[in-house]
Amino acid sequence: RVAPFEPTALLNASPRFIADPWDDTAFARIAPDDAVVLVGTGLTMVDVAIDLISRGHRAPLHAFSQRGLTPTVHQQTRSYPAFLDRERLPASVLQQLRLVRREVRRGLAAGYDWRSVLDAIRPLVQDLWRALPLGERRRFLRHLRPYWDVHRHRMAPDNANQLAELGRAGRLATTAARTDTVIVEEEQIILALKPRGGSDRFIWRADWLINCSGPECDYTRIDHPLIRCLLDSGLARPDPLNLGLDVDTDAAVIGVDGRPSPTLYALGPPTRGALWEITAVPDIRAQCAALAGALAGTRQIQQQKNVIVFKLTH
Repeated sequence: RVAPFEPTALLNASPRFIADPWDDTAFARIAPDDAVVLVGTGLTMVDVAIDLISRGHRAPLHAFSQRGLTPTVHQQTRSYPAFLDRERLPASVLQQLRLVRREVRRGLAAGYDWRSVLDAIRPLVQDLWRALPLGERRRFLRHLRPYWDVHRHRMAPDNANQLAELGRAGRLATTAARTDTVIVEEEQIILALKPRGGSDRFIWRADWLINCSGPECDYTRIDHPLIRCLLDSGLARPDPLNLGLDVDTDAAVIGVDGRPSPTLYALGPPTRGALWEITAVPDIRAQCAALAGALAGTRQIQQQKNVIVFKLTH
């Protein structure tokens, strides 16, 4: 499990728990002085905190995640020269980390911002991911993913300024902690949390608990009828990292028998396990173009008695 929060069935049944941070109807029920706790400290938390304040919420907001990291800020940068060789990419997380850190130091010495260096590797992020064996990908998710997320997925300067002002005014506090116990009552949700690096628990009482930890990636936990049908019928299976669906290099969905489908393909976030960075429009656009090219190149047209049969092969 990669996501930092696993709501229990009892918590999911509570009207005080908002699982969907974009549920406008649920937000309308939050009173200005209600105690609100946000699970997660990433971009979703930033959006939710600013949204609540814009609705007139007055009570302090509390947000927590395992590391308590908040997104870095977008800034104007200049283009950094390409420094990665697509044919000689490191095959371990540690080697990739050292390579990027070394280049950041070189860039800083030459007057570049670290963002320029990170942006320079964006075209090769999927190649870097594919260069890692499965065990190294797991190591990345376990140790480096939160740091990658806050540096790669940054917040707009206006949002950063609002977040900083909320912090200075004591209206938003972020904490590095994990849940130890969750008690669901009729009027409140009580959280017992353990701070990162500490052993003593502390208690938060929330009138509302909002899940800002990001979309569910583990398809075994998704109850959407289409997903359940695909998995239950064996037409699809989760990828080994539980980041999405298992697909081959052509984005064909792999079934429980281990064979790629000749007719079923996945695009975008469901293929995160194979490509990692596949949420931004430019990445998905390139994936769509590649799939279209693959389909066009493998289509065989047969004419029999004026009937055209399109046969898709791999």
